[in-house]
Amino acid sequence: MSMTPAGAPPDDLVKACLAGQSVLFSGAGLSIAAGMPSPLELAVEMLAYARASSDVPVELARTLSELLDAGEGDLVVEGIVEGYPVGPEAAFAYLRTRLQWKGQLPGVFMRLGKIGFSAVVATNFDDLMEWSFSVVPDKVRTLGDTNALLEALSKNEFFLLKLYGDIRRRSTVIFTSARYRDAVIGNESFAQFLRSLFYSRTLLFAGKSLQGIEDFLSSVPSRSEAPPRHFAAVLDSEPGLSVKAASLARRFGIEIIACPADAGDNAIGHFIEQLANRVDEARVERSAQPAAATSPETSRLLRVAVENIGPFEQLEVDVDRGWTLLLGDNGVGKSSLLKAIATGVVGKEAAPYAARLVRGGATSAAITLTTSRGDTYRTEILRSDTSPVVTSIPVRPLEKEGWLVLGFPPLRTVSWERGQSYEGGDAVGRASAADVLPLVRGEADPRLDGLKAWLLHLDHNIQSATTAPSLRELYRRLWDEFFRVVEKITPGVNLAPGKVDATTRQVNVKTDDGEIPIEAVSQGTQSLMGWIGIVLKRLFEVYGNDDDPLQRYALVLIDEIDAHMHPQWQHTLIGTLKKLFPNAQFLVSSHSPLVVSGLAKEEILVFSRGENDRRVEVAHPPEDLKGWRVDQILTSLAFGLDGARDPETLHDVRRYTTLAAGEEQGKPGELEELAAKLRVRLPGQAESASARKAFELVQAFARNQFETMSAGERKAVTAELKVQIQEGITGSRRPS
Repeated sequence: MSMTPAGAPPDDLVKACLAGQSVLFSGAGLSIAAGMPSPLELAVEMLAYARASSDVPVELARTLSELLDAGEGDLVVEGIVEGYPVGPEAAFAYLRTRLQWKGQLPGVFMRLGKIGFSAVVATNFDDLMEWSFSVVPDKVRTLGDTNALLEALSKNEFFLLKLYGDIRRRSTVIFTSARYRDAVIGNESFAQFLRSLFYSRTLLFAGKSLQGIEDFLSSVPSRSEAPPRHFAAVLDSEPGLSVKAASLARRFGIEIIACPADAGDNAIGHFIEQLANRVDEARVERSAQPAAATSPETSRLLRVAVENIGPFEQLEVDVDRGWTLLLGDNGVGKSSLLKAIATGVVGKEAAPYAARLVRGGATSAAITLTTSRGDTYRTEILRSDTSPVVTSIPVRPLEKEGWLVLGFPPLRTVSWERGQSYEGGDAVGRASAADVLPLVRGEADPRLDGLKAWLLHLDHNIQSATTAPSLRELYRRLWDEFFRVVEKITPGVNLAPGKVDATTRQVNVKTDDGEIPIEAVSQGTQSLMGWIGIVLKRLFEVYGNDDDPLQRYALVLIDEIDAHMHPQWQHTLIGTLKKLFPNAQFLVSSHSPLVVSGLAKEEILVFSRGENDRRVEVAHPPEDLKGWRVDQILTSLAFGLDGARDPETLHDVRRYTTLAAGEEQGKPGELEELAAKLRVRLPGQAESASARKAFELVQAFARNQFETMSAGERKAVTAELKVQIQEGITGSRRPS
């Protein structure tokens, strides 16, 4: 049994309140302590009010009275609402009359708002929570405000959710628990919110019966072997307390805090007072600690594991907190891994494209993302005859982590199409699956055309006389920031804002060749402007209240980051992006040695196929490539080329090496012909003898190292060593 005495609020609950990660779930027990009616009393009073204000049918009145005698208050309210035409209005009028608080708040409610709850969910109709947390009417959320709730949850902003509606707004009111269940059935977005809330915060149920808690949790879709830890302050007089406590602990991770019933209506309030005192004491202790010890670090993606994804039966890799570059030939799974990460982030919304990721011959696949805080998110993909089923366990990280995740496919270009209306007015102020799905689809990114509309939207609001001065300043700042960043990442290109024609919806830019439409710039410039613009746009939409949104964390996934880019841009791109977005985390694929030169080996993952089993292996390069020349990078294990010369010359060098090392017997005169063609001086007889002795000595010293190599690697290294010794003696060199 998982129960805690009321005299000692659990340490984990205090820590959650202190960290702003605890949510108060307020039930009738709290309101009763302030003098509000209990649910049964509310039903009694509502029936009396209905009979006094309207003609309740005689038979209905008798039935409702019998239900009251049986303690079925919920059914009484349902009967009033359903039983006769004016019933709903009578019920609503009673709620408005009876449940609006007037006068001084009781002390416990004045302390509620100071504990540090990150949100409040209330099943009560009264407005005590609004007064306790100073929430103005238009900020009270109901079931119809799912987008606002998801945004607040992802940004860790306070919200008050009235599950049964706000009695100031008739259309939001849900009179009974049965009607609430009907309202949430099939509401996938609200179910997503509840699931994210349950797994991302610590819930404190206060004033709810155990049955009421279980009824609510039955509407939270969940699947997890290890539920998070929550708490419930309930009266110790609850029937079957120990049995129900054990069940709630096992199924939902809820620890029961048993409050003594002999304290009367103040029992739950007394516990709240104790919790407030503990949190105050903890704050005093915390204030004495250094700031670095108390400020939480932003969670980042740390590890990716996949099963039956692309070419991988199983793969687990660690990713860098800043930059991770995926290198390798075509068809080795770089794109599959990026798409798998994107799918793991958005979960079910990637279902239409998820089958493309499942390994050939497999019927299911899985993606596991692990964060720097140790949180794990598993996404399962099950193939079916219709469409794949994608399940996030326990939830997708999009809401819980609050990450802004942006994904970009290789095809990034701007078309000449121009829409007829301004876009961007309904910008999503939170992380959204739409930020990632273009990468999962793998088709041309449709957002780049939206970027033109966004620039038009910015210009329109900058020029409009009706734009508020503060907003005009924000739009101007974002306009300037976009072109400043584009200038930084396109060295050698003059690109400045030009005229904007709202009538033709044309955005011009100034270049060395004059003023041209933005669609007419080079493919590489379009690609860079496109994805950089989208990153800026979303950072400002989500974190626009910050002094500098570019300092915020974002997870950016880009397939073929170097596509269409000039070598000079490739060479400076990563260094520039590290400065522009110092706290962002990039996972990108590339085929360019120029991009590699700006990264340490811990920031590079090389994808390669084994010579024998042809399985894809992923590993960091054995050496740090920073500071290497391009030809050295190309011939390193990161790229695996024999050299940077043309294929015919490389073939001749390989053949010469094989013959000169004595690994094969060539045609008569073949070695001499190759040496002449490559302008290499062959060793004389005495030099050959010296070279053989030198090789034998080196081989003896390196015997242990040779034994650890595969047969193929040992053969290649032996041949190369023989020829290098010959070259050292003769002073000649093969073409590199």
